[in-house]
Amino acid sequence: MSAELCYEDLAALALPDIRTIMQKTHIEDHEIIFAGPNSALRDKLIRIHLEWVGNFTDYRAEKNQRAFRELEIASAQRLKKPADDVLEDAKTRILTAARAAAENNEISWPPRPEPVAPIAQDHVAAATPQPTTPSMPEELAALLAQPALNLSDSELVDLFSGLAIIARTKGILALDQIVPACRDWVLRVFLNDVLNGLVPTLVTKLGETHIEALAAGEKTRCAMIVRGVECINDGLHPFIVQDMMHAFFAFTAAGESIANPPLDWVVNQMVELAEKAYLEGINVLKDETFHDEPLLKEGIALILAHKDPTDPPAEGDQRTTAITDHLHTLTNEWMVAYEKRLRSILVGVQCIQAGEEPALIAERLNDL
Repeated sequence: MSAELCYEDLAALALPDIRTIMQKTHIEDHEIIFAGPNSALRDKLIRIHLEWVGNFTDYRAEKNQRAFRELEIASAQRLKKPADDVLEDAKTRILTAARAAAENNEISWPPRPEPVAPIAQDHVAAATPQPTTPSMPEELAALLAQPALNLSDSELVDLFSGLAIIARTKGILALDQIVPACRDWVLRVFLNDVLNGLVPTLVTKLGETHIEALAAGEKTRCAMIVRGVECINDGLHPFIVQDMMHAFFAFTAAGESIANPPLDWVVNQMVELAEKAYLEGINVLKDETFHDEPLLKEGIALILAHKDPTDPPAEGDQRTTAITDHLHTLTNEWMVAYEKRLRSILVGVQCIQAGEEPALIAERLNDL
């Protein structure tokens, strides 16, 4: 080696070399890096994991006998930020494996150019030359900085039109430089499927699978809020509310709970609200704000509007039924809009992959 390999140098390695390093290190260390600060290496590690989880390689690490859990870019948002010493220890272990691989000539340092490997046509689309970093209009950057669910229909059209223009003028791989700036992890996953060379049929099948899983999770989250509002309205003890919330969790074959942080947030929020209402009275919830949870905000408002603070708890009364029915209606309406937006993201990515013009993209999105 002409120079000692440093951790910051790993991002410059070719993807095959990074795959080699990942095969020699533990998935726990990879996940710590996912939860750390954004970096070019972190994005490459996530990209490779997506390939593995999607069974696009034959890799099966002997040290990791347990099956890889479904790994998406969202895992980086869900995992808690690791302590500095934990993060540094993970980096050190990965760097040690990289240096050993370099000494054994298993990877190339200084980095070699990315090889152009033959690609099986029944699995992936033909590769195109790597483009230079494209410029990005301020309007497109502003749209990419927001979650897609927060965009209006016209803004979503503008987003995919902007991405399509770059893909058509600079080449589809030009989007590889833009994906890290995309805040919406669903769009990032779908775009990475295209950038990883999957043919349209696989992009569609994988996207539909994601949508089904996301919709099921979102429906569970909404159901937790509805049940939590019911419990608060009935004046149940916070411990009972906690048990009710945990009943929504799935379990592994070994009987261990699968902790889903977004659902954990619902558990903590509902138990906290139930405790306040139980100890201080229902009117204390008037001072609560729920900026990012319109369903919860509506549920608490309904409780306050229909509840006389002097009334004793009355589980299953008509007021609870009316509140529950209304929240179920809102949930159904939200699920229609939620699934439509997810499907719009998938259609937009499919249009970009197909090289369609912005006008046709707008037409297809507006038809949904």
